[in-house]
Amino acid sequence: MKVSIINLTAGGMSGGYKKYLMELIPRLASQQTIEHIQCATPASIPIIEWFRNDKLNNVTFINCKPYSPFYHDASLISKIEAFNPDVIYVPLGRMIKQIKGPSVIMIQNMLPLIHLPGIPLYLKARSNIERIVTKRAVKRSDRIIAVSGFVKEFLIKNWNLHPDKIAVVYHGIDFSKMACSKKPKKLSQIVELRGFLFTAGSIDPYRGLEDLLEAMCLLKSKGISYPLIIAGDIKLSARRYFDKLNDIIKSLKIEDLVIWAGHLDWDEMIYCYRNCKAFVMTSRVESFGMIGLEAMANGAICISADNPCLPEIFQDSAVYYPPKNVKVLAERMLEVMFWSEEKRKEMSERAQKIVSNS
Repeated sequence: MKVSIINLTAGGMSGGYKKYLMELIPRLASQQTIEHIQCATPASIPIIEWFRNDKLNNVTFINCKPYSPFYHDASLISKIEAFNPDVIYVPLGRMIKQIKGPSVIMIQNMLPLIHLPGIPLYLKARSNIERIVTKRAVKRSDRIIAVSGFVKEFLIKNWNLHPDKIAVVYHGIDFSKMACSKKPKKLSQIVELRGFLFTAGSIDPYRGLEDLLEAMCLLKSKGISYPLIIAGDIKLSARRYFDKLNDIIKSLKIEDLVIWAGHLDWDEMIYCYRNCKAFVMTSRVESFGMIGLEAMANGAICISADNPCLPEIFQDSAVYYPPKNVKVLAERMLEVMFWSEEKRKEMSERAQKIVSNS
């Protein structure tokens, strides 16, 4: 079997997507049924460098133009036709109309598909375009991979897709890559001595970080002042949201408690998961929530909004709060901070068990 993997990105790639490809491609290449893999990626992404130490003799990496819904890459189409794959796999909710052959797409971003209140106008236009692109791709593809039951149910109920066209495939964790743990250089000694709260992911409006900041203020008023570490890249498109969050921090007078860590390496993330008092996830919507799975795999005590699909992923290994209910979130945080060691161990082991069985 010959497989074309087409990374139809606009020229960039998130850390989560990079991790996915680094796991996917070697696993596919090692299968006896896979004769050859063609992997197309924009030239701005150094994908070949990621696999320098892997023996991928049956993988050919090719360049393509950054994806745009307004034109098609004729050169890419010619390369795919010359390769003549048995399956074309696009791990994003996109598809080029001119591509012929059996095709599979994966829906891993629900943000453009859901009409969330409070999303700034400057992001709505982009979301509207992405929604149209995804809907067309869903109709054109032969099969769809949904990364959660929530995604599958959405496609069935809202876009009238037949259930047999959709397969739910959860993301997983490679526990062998969790041996290393390193304290981030950016963090001060006070964090290690006093303990800290942790959240991570791209700094985007859908993250709902306002909830967490306001809950931090409530805790501070009660004399509870654990630092909050926020890890994650700040996209240019979300710079206004980042500025808004900083304004909130100043108005709440919690500048002394919030640490913007920016990008953390994998071993630094592991340190934070394993040593935080609690990992807090406030997202308004997720297709899966890989960050949450990573936190669970490392035994973090998790607090989550009960927005989809977070309860599906965390199950009974987290405590939940209604989104935007800052008072309840503060209560959950306070509750978790003062759990006994026995209770913390029980919840930590429960989280790891759920991940190991997924």
